[in-house]
Amino acid sequence: MTGTGTDTHAPLRVGLVGYGLAGSVFHAPLIAATDDLVLDTVVTSNPERQEQARAEFPDVRIAASPDELWTRADELDLIVVASPNKTHVPLATAALKAGLPVVVDKPVAGTAAEARELAALAEERGLLLSVFQNRRWDNDFLTLQQLIASGELGDVQRFESRFERWRPQLKGGWRESGDPAEIGGLLYDLGSHVVDQALVLFGPAVRVYAESDVRRPGAEADDDTFIAITHANGVRSHLYVSATTAQLGPRFRVLGSRAGYVKYGLDPQETALREGRRPAADGNWGEEPEAAWGRIGAGESPATGGGSPVPTRPGDYPAYYAAVATAVRARTAPPVTAAQAAAGTRRTGGGAPLGPRGRDRGDPRMSTTNNPASPSSPTAAERATELIAELTAQERRLVLPRFTHEDAWALGGLLVELARERDAPVAIDIRRGAQQLFHCALPGSSADNDAWIDRKRRVVERYAESSYLVGTRFRAKGTTFEDSSRLDPDVYAAHGGAFPVAVEGAGVIGTVTVSGLPQAEDHAMVVEALTRFKA
Repeated sequence: MTGTGTDTHAPLRVGLVGYGLAGSVFHAPLIAATDDLVLDTVVTSNPERQEQARAEFPDVRIAASPDELWTRADELDLIVVASPNKTHVPLATAALKAGLPVVVDKPVAGTAAEARELAALAEERGLLLSVFQNRRWDNDFLTLQQLIASGELGDVQRFESRFERWRPQLKGGWRESGDPAEIGGLLYDLGSHVVDQALVLFGPAVRVYAESDVRRPGAEADDDTFIAITHANGVRSHLYVSATTAQLGPRFRVLGSRAGYVKYGLDPQETALREGRRPAADGNWGEEPEAAWGRIGAGESPATGGGSPVPTRPGDYPAYYAAVATAVRARTAPPVTAAQAAAGTRRTGGGAPLGPRGRDRGDPRMSTTNNPASPSSPTAAERATELIAELTAQERRLVLPRFTHEDAWALGGLLVELARERDAPVAIDIRRGAQQLFHCALPGSSADNDAWIDRKRRVVERYAESSYLVGTRFRAKGTTFEDSSRLDPDVYAAHGGAFPVAVEGAGVIGTVTVSGLPQAEDHAMVVEALTRFKA
């Protein structure tokens, strides 16, 4: 990011990529409603949408391609990606590499692995990466959070959440496409919201089961999906997303040891935005009438008047972008982190949409969170096993006959040469024991890269294996290093880029580490340099 350091009193300048439903109805109005943000540029190649953006925001600049933003990155402070799902990862990656903080509409990626890679890139660059999960600021969700915190429900045992619609006719477009590359279907769309809310309320999942169906004639992507999550604290979440529900159920039904809470109807903010109403001009923004309030009670049905009405807190979508602006200014954590989004992506499938009647379409990214028999897919396990074999073979092959101070400089020089050839903004570190023998920070790298180097090399020092191999071993077991190693993630990071320096007859005596690229590329650069060095 370059813009925020110039004038701390001027609003942060936002480049918005995409002006379809997400961009025009949600992001643009909410950005405009935030005091510390200004909508600087809208990117769309559609002439009608260009005219719509100019009519709604007369001072906005129009760009036909995102590439126009990267060439003038110094004139912007934040990028918002609201384009079709398949473009989220490449556009967010390009923005981060241009030095700009990023907000990405949900889902952040098609797989949890892609989301983690994106999060790692943002962290290594020291840039904000957040995901637009506006449903955390729905009126019913804010009310439920308050009820849980107050203890009125007792210990929550079961959480039912429904995002149901009656749309028997197809609308068309990429959201209903069965092509895995489009990342369409309800599981990725509304499923992203209900899973995120469940994880925010009740914490990480230990088991996931899903039923995903394609019911409407001519449909290709899932349009009726059920997800059951068992959380680590014992709460069970039952989540429904559907376009084929003829009779809509309650939005929330939450059962606790003292009482239950039932709430019907959707938060009014989306409807208000679609109708052209704006938060700044609406003194009653996010409020709903008393007739729509949920009810709390025990032993009686709310359908027959049981329980007591619970005033619904006003919804507050504008709070998301206000928190983003603060995080960009202060360089603090955003309101929704990429790591949280990765966890949600994993629970919503982490792979391709299902084919007709829920069958696997054969896309290699498919996760069997849709398979109750296994927490991780056979395909993912096979890939991890193959990768472990490859990484282990690299370490056996790259044992050195010796490693002196002069060798460290020669190896460091090779890494610098490789980085310059690729214009890679990396930091490089080589150590023997506790002594640093070589360090270089190339243009575009930052102090954050040195912090990543320290965390990654500590993994090598502890496990005597590359940081990439250690992380892969945990993923092959259906978990992550952060979740299962019992080590402080602020001290250890099993992300690719740190490699053991092993000497014949002596074992591992040091580390060579690169930070600044996605983890697989960091690792590959080190392996390539060691291979050339040993040749």
